[in-house]
Amino acid sequence: MSNQAKISKSESLTQKAFQFFNSGDEKNAEVQARKALKLYPNNPGCLHFLGLILHKKKQTIEALKLLKKANALYPNDDVFHYNYGIVLKESGQFEKALKEQKKALELQPNHVEYLNEIGLNYIGLEQYDAAEKYLQHALSLDQNNPNTLTNISCVFREKHQTSKAINAAKKAIDINPAIASAHMNLSKSYFQANQIREGIDALRDAQALRESFSIRDQQGLLMSLLYSDDISNEEIFQEHKKLADGYFTSNTISTPSRTIRQESKIKLGFISSDFRNHAVNNFFSPLIENLNIQRFETYCYSGVKQEDDCTNYLKKHAKHWRDVYDQNENDIAKRIIKDKIDILIDLSGHSRGNFLNVLSLKPAPIQMTTIGYPFSTALDTIDYKITDSICDPIGTTENIHTEKLVYLNPSFLCYKPGVNLELPERNPDNNGTVRFGSFNNFRKLSPTILKVWASILQNTENSTLLLKNNLPISTLLESNIRKVFDTSGISKNRVIFHHLIKSSKHHLEIYNTIDIALDSYPYTGTTTTFEALWMGVPVITLCGDNHRSRVSSSILNNLGYPELIANSTDHYVKIATDLAGDPAKTSHYHHHLREQLLNSPLTNAHEYAQKFELLLETAWQQYYTNL
Repeated sequence: MSNQAKISKSESLTQKAFQFFNSGDEKNAEVQARKALKLYPNNPGCLHFLGLILHKKKQTIEALKLLKKANALYPNDDVFHYNYGIVLKESGQFEKALKEQKKALELQPNHVEYLNEIGLNYIGLEQYDAAEKYLQHALSLDQNNPNTLTNISCVFREKHQTSKAINAAKKAIDINPAIASAHMNLSKSYFQANQIREGIDALRDAQALRESFSIRDQQGLLMSLLYSDDISNEEIFQEHKKLADGYFTSNTISTPSRTIRQESKIKLGFISSDFRNHAVNNFFSPLIENLNIQRFETYCYSGVKQEDDCTNYLKKHAKHWRDVYDQNENDIAKRIIKDKIDILIDLSGHSRGNFLNVLSLKPAPIQMTTIGYPFSTALDTIDYKITDSICDPIGTTENIHTEKLVYLNPSFLCYKPGVNLELPERNPDNNGTVRFGSFNNFRKLSPTILKVWASILQNTENSTLLLKNNLPISTLLESNIRKVFDTSGISKNRVIFHHLIKSSKHHLEIYNTIDIALDSYPYTGTTTTFEALWMGVPVITLCGDNHRSRVSSSILNNLGYPELIANSTDHYVKIATDLAGDPAKTSHYHHHLREQLLNSPLTNAHEYAQKFELLLETAWQQYYTNL
């Protein structure tokens, strides 16, 4: 067959492949396309078409090779560049994808879809000003394009222009109510504005529209439920179960049998994306530093993308370090099995960057969770949750856990302030007024607790309230919080908002400007409670009926200050106003809290590690006995 005849036959087979594809027969479409390429390997249209078929089948590496070759053979086709860019973006190669979309735009200027893709790639690169520039251009060409409105809503949210984000998402939904991503952006924007109930409703609207919903977005809903003050524990648990049953089915990976010798070291694995400058390591570092290396061989499975001084510090204390950031759950599970881990401990729960998909495969015979999440994971493959008898009093919360609760008393936490952190001294800045303060994440500031704080200010003359967030504070966020105080007649100058501070030392120094810390509810502080106490600031908390509402109560009880724990909102107000009216008592706290903390079980890392070891050994012995 002549070369021209091969080309002609290849084109004919390509057309037949298109026909199969359009009729829904993707299998035969691929067969015909491959026949066409066998005859004429440099058929750009067929290369491009087969690349798209393989991308749909998630055969990304081969798809990219074919699309790249098609573009090289036929570089003046804007659609070729566009589709190649789409596949690159979806594989996380934003810079390469951006280059392709800009080539497409050069060939077809003012193309709204190409402008949107450029904007999305800039979003992926976290270059939000550049993304806005291209998306605004797209809007100037079509002000009612719901995809553009959805994308620019995301940009506005990332830039903490929350009102603009909400308005753009709402407009997109008005034009096309079926765009799940618009509802998702609306939800995230509401959460950013501390409108938790509206955020939950919008997120559920998004879920109803999207057949395949990302696990990360689902877990975002679970976190938001924990912030809400009007959703029952049982409902929160059922949402956790729903997600666990839907996304973490029992597709356990095959684990080879092994001979277990009771006298050998227990191989202990910790898995987290937070082995870096993160709050979790205030509680993990004292444990890893003090574990008995004669009895335990430690492994850390790290999902950290950008390592820092804290990562390097932890590496020195783990016997084995495994970087698993860019690995899929099956490969990580196989690595854990190869390492013959006996007990695997999750430090994240459903929080961002977790590895619950790995634990769902059950790569270790015993699996536990602790520290990083104040609720059940609801995974049947996690055997134990480590807690204490104040956070989860025996006989009270077992019904909202799939894990067996095991108790590390007196506290499941041991605190060590910041790895390599220069710690400021307590140096109260008192100007004759009483300044209350809360440094908790603003999403924890529920309507219930804001009303309590407004009552405290009403009942305390010459008092102010400092609110410091861990993220930038949008105008809408500040306005939503101020509304509660405005309703109570609290003047604007009595409620001060403090922006994000990246310096850990400077952040701690701000505690010197407050006299009394007010804890959030129903999701109480953990790190913020310890920080305040370390800086000599007494913390007042409201004790609830589940773990998320009782962590600060556990801390204060173990510190020997149960008088700072309220059993009702009225009691909370009374404790705060009484303490504000007793400067001598406040001063006593300021001068003695750090010393008290240092002499308490909450910082006794050696004793804590011993109790942790006993808990692990007991679990291992039970497993070993039942083999």
